[in-house]
Amino acid sequence: MDTITVLHASAPGAPARIAAIAAEAQANGYDRVETRYEPPTGTYVVTGEPTASR
Repeated sequence: MDTITVLHASAPGAPARIAAIAAEAQANGYDRVETRYEPPTGTYVVTGEPTASR
């Protein structure tokens, strides 16, 4: 899994921005995209598995 982005929860519009980044990753060649919130660091993380053709 590749880490696509990390965004701190205090960033303006963080949940919506994370959702948009995840959708864009799926549209641009990632088969499995996951988002998660990591409470210890206060960050959202988007990870993805590149398609086999990459």
